[in-house]
Parts: sequence; structure tokens; C-alpha cells
Amino acid sequence: MKVLLYLFFILLLTLSLSAANILQNPGFENWSGDTLNYWAAESNCTIAKDSNIVHSGNYSVSITTTSTSNKGVYQLIPVIAGDTFVFSAWVYSSEAGSGTGMGILITWRNADTSYAGISTSTVYNTIVNTWELLIDTIIIPDTAKLADIKVRGYQNNGFAGYTDDISFDQMPVGIIGISKLENVNLSFSKSILKVSNPRNINLNISVIDMAGIIRYKSTVSTSTNLNINLIKGVYFVVVSNSQDRLIEKISVIR
Repeated sequence: MKVLLYLFFILLLTLSLSAANILQNPGFENWSGDTLNYWAAESNCTIAKDSNIVHSGNYSVSITTTSTSNKGVYQLIPVIAGDTFVFSAWVYSSEAGSGTGMGILITWRNADTSYAGISTSTVYNTIVNTWELLIDTIIIPDTAKLADIKVRGYQNNGFAGYTDDISFDQMPVGIIGISKLENVNLSFSKSILKVSNPRNINLNISVIDMAGIIRYKSTVSTSTNLNINLIKGVYFVVVSNSQDRLIEKISVIR
């Protein structure tokens, strides 16, 4: 049966117009002395105010693990199942990857803050000694009442890096696009996702279904055509580099 693919191009709006960051103190500017307000450090982790290596504003947060790795800063946010969010954070580290660098993830919790049994996959930094934007697109699972937003260091018993400007952006109904990726354009027809990338920048491309499952993933550095076979449904196409992101919605109708 012929598959009809329709790409709903949504007006690409700036982040401030198209999504609402529901985190408190997302840029780490609010402190009581040396105590970070609205955020907390996990056990076996030390966080500190830093004014030398910042992404924006006056301060960032440095993360040092004091025993095992996989520790960092977190904030609990009430959530509603089925809502769509984009979780992002800027990180800076002299190391990269799961063993020594920085990463973001969400642990889902029950209303009493107990573990709900699932977490997102960790997104790790891939470049060193510069600020990198880590991004994950998320649909809140049925069992979750709270999102435990985490930025972690993966250095074992040592200094891991810095984080700044964290966002947990709820996507309003009917507004899908978020983009600062100049000149990058998408078109989708007959299972082919056409990526126009005239500046030949490195782009990470993911196609995510409404359950939050990644159905396709690729990295490109030129304009290209990607062959993507999808069953009937609605999907998000997420395009990102180390700094910005673009999100568009596609609908597959059989």
C-alpha cells in the first residue's frame, strides 16, 4: 500500500516564544552565599559557584564527585504523562564520554519521590574544553509524577566539569519548531528525509515516536537524503549540533 507522507512545517520560533522552561534558577544566578537555590547536590558530590568559566550570566556550577562517578546536581519537577519536553544543558569538561565527562538524564519518580522504575538514557558530552549543548527530547511516561532533572559528572572521585543554562522546555500544542540552525532545512516525502545543510556543519538527527522511542538516528555533515521507513503515526524529527536544535513534526498516513 502506498504510504503518504506529509511534513507539517511549523513556523520556527525562538525558544522564548515557542516553549516554556519550567525549571527554577536555570542559569544558576540565584545563590544564598555559596548555597545554590532551587537545586541540590546528589550524595557523594560537591557543587560550587564558579565565575570564571560561564556560558552566560555571572555564574556556572562546578561538579566534583567525592567517591564514585555518576553524581551531580538535580531538581524535582511535577509532570503530567504524555506531555512533550526538550531537556537541554550546557556543559564544559576537559574529558568526554561516559567514564570521565559530563551528561544529562532524567530519573522518573512517584509522587512520594520514590523511584518509578525507569530513567532516560544518558546523553554525554563529546567535545572537550569548550561549552557543548546536550539535548534530549522526551515524552513523559505514564508512571511518572515527578521528573528528577539531573546534570552529572562521570569522573570517578574527582573534578568532572561545569554546567550552565539548563532548560526543561514544555512544548505547547501546535508549536513544534525550535531553531537557531541557520540555513538548515528539512523536507520529507516517500520515506526520504531531505536535509539541506549548505554550511556542511555536523548534525545529529533523530526521529522519535510519540512514546519517546528513537526510531531512527544518524549523523550528517553535508546535504543528504536519508531513507527512513516508518509505520503509521506521528513523529518528531530532532536536528541538533553542539549549540542549537531544530524540531519538526511529521505524520505518516497509510
